[in-house]
Amino acid sequence: MAEERLNAHRIVTLNCGMGRDSIAMLCLLKEGALMHNGRAIRPEEIDAVVHSHTGNEWDHTYHLFRRVRRLCQDIGVLFVQLHKGDDRYHKRPELMADFQSRETVASLAKGDCTENHKILPIRRWICEQARIRFGIRDGRTWTREKRPSHLTLIGFAADEMARLGEGKSSRSPRYMSEAYPLVEMGITKAGEAEVLARHDFDDVRKSGCYCCPYQPPGWYWALRETQPRTFTEVVEYERVAMARNPRMNVTGRKVGGRGGQLLTIPEVVDRWRADNPGATVPDVLAKKYSRCLSEARAAMKADNEKLTQLRRKET
Repeated sequence: MAEERLNAHRIVTLNCGMGRDSIAMLCLLKEGALMHNGRAIRPEEIDAVVHSHTGNEWDHTYHLFRRVRRLCQDIGVLFVQLHKGDDRYHKRPELMADFQSRETVASLAKGDCTENHKILPIRRWICEQARIRFGIRDGRTWTREKRPSHLTLIGFAADEMARLGEGKSSRSPRYMSEAYPLVEMGITKAGEAEVLARHDFDDVRKSGCYCCPYQPPGWYWALRETQPRTFTEVVEYERVAMARNPRMNVTGRKVGGRGGQLLTIPEVVDRWRADNPGATVPDVLAKKYSRCLSEARAAMKADNEKLTQLRRKET
């Protein structure tokens, strides 16, 4: 007797941010090796691979769209991109414009970027599909009728366990549930590299917005070198916020310890480059940066200490 499909009575999506984690999941799905609750997931059990566009992502992310779409076509899975401007799903403008309209910036403390620009648009899409497939108009009705929660597959590597506590939304509604196949399978970042190489995706870089506060200083330098117009836009985005509140810089970098001088993005980049004169763009972008809040804060603290030491040398 055939096992009931995972999406027989609910919507199942694979969230694809175009980074190494989510594309590794796609490659494993193609191999018939992506696991959930001890069994392999079949491509027909995925309603869609969904990417929610923030509007401010790196060029190397945009360059992947065609390849990922082709991969999904090869295995017979729908690839959906939720674009800015479609107010059925996106209720906010592009991420950077959204913050700039309020004269503020994305920060480590708030962490609402992913919630508002990725998670919520995908949930709206899921609810629409539930209405189309099952005739249930909204999540409250779905919960009230005691239907199985919709399932979202999320790409966290097994050596990123800290992200499960900090990354999983505490406000996740009862009609939604999340699963982490790479964690279940014990696939680490190194293991992802092997999977990606088997499918000619070993060149995939970390995804993320180019104004992300989690980025290390080197990534802003790489942005200046590869996308100078974009870099200028990010600098202006920060300038508007700091004109309202001088304590509101994008990177959180500063010199002088607690209460010290906050640095603008150009200042951070110049100081980083002075400390790393031989670094190349491929070198920088090949390195991952943490998306775990506690690790990101620790990295920022270490960077601030280095910047303070550099300033002392300059003086």
